[in-house]
Amino acid sequence: MIVGFRVDANENIASGHMVRCITLAKELVKRGCEVVFYLAQDKETWRLSDNGFNYEILNSDWRNLNDEINVMAEIIQKGSLDWLVVDSYQVDNEYLSLMNKYCKIAYIDDMAVEKYDVSAVIHYGLIDTEYALKYDKTDTICITGPEYIPLREEFSDRLDDSDRGKSILITTGGIDTFNVTLDVLKYLVNDRIFDEYSFYAVVGSMNSYEDQIRAFAKANTRVNVLKNISNISYYMRKCDMAVSAGGTTLYELCACNTPTVCFSFADNQFEFAKRMEKDGLMLCAGDPRFDDNIGKRIVSCLEYVYNDVKLKKSCIDKMRELVDGKGAWRIANKLIEVINTKDSVS
Repeated sequence: MIVGFRVDANENIASGHMVRCITLAKELVKRGCEVVFYLAQDKETWRLSDNGFNYEILNSDWRNLNDEINVMAEIIQKGSLDWLVVDSYQVDNEYLSLMNKYCKIAYIDDMAVEKYDVSAVIHYGLIDTEYALKYDKTDTICITGPEYIPLREEFSDRLDDSDRGKSILITTGGIDTFNVTLDVLKYLVNDRIFDEYSFYAVVGSMNSYEDQIRAFAKANTRVNVLKNISNISYYMRKCDMAVSAGGTTLYELCACNTPTVCFSFADNQFEFAKRMEKDGLMLCAGDPRFDDNIGKRIVSCLEYVYNDVKLKKSCIDKMRELVDGKGAWRIANKLIEVINTKDSVS
């Protein structure tokens, strides 16, 4: 079985889409599948090379996938793809419907708003049953629910996390447009509650404020800067609490049972972060697009979690129930099952 991935990563959209596609691709390769990636630009391709994946640069506009329809249609037919997994917010139903005529399309649908003419939709968010009803009486396979959260292999094991130190992890995505990391650190180092704490700041590969953060860390010995680390789960399990932007990282923190204060800087992240709070999984501090005091608000939430032992335990218990780290394995099984069923029928 040959599976293609149409995904992009750059300084505008960061690398989250590519990272989760790599996670799924690894599971497919374990099962004997061939995998190839298709990107508009030569950006963040080191992530693919480091994992041994082949890729092709389309030299197209990542903001308008419809312009590449003819090119992709030709690629699909020449490559004899069985599945093309599409992970992009810049795509519309015209693109997906046309591609679905040449091979099976699986669309990773974070927004869960539109209905798409595809062979499968993947939506692992905290959704209501209405989403699947959109595809009632269609041939589209709905791969939905938290059990399909595609976390990296390092999150699939239930490890002992009782030996946590007095430390806080801060991870704000690949870009951190509003420099939330530095804002939070400035409040934390002056907060008496966290006098004995150390802080781990994860700097994304496209963070333009990296020099400022490193200069601050140099002047404050309790601040440690992490970049391009391959074992983020180690730090998630090591730290007593975490601060994180919305996205798959929140699920990773759930898998590590790490009490978290989240925030958002995009519309889809805001809805997700508020839902995590509503379901009692973590606190949501807001959105820096609308709040100039987001750093102060985040630290206030951390203080609240620190002081409320019952709240912390409740959040951890709900995190354990939500995520088991085997989502990518389940998605891969679904995609392979469809092709195997088709072959057996034919």
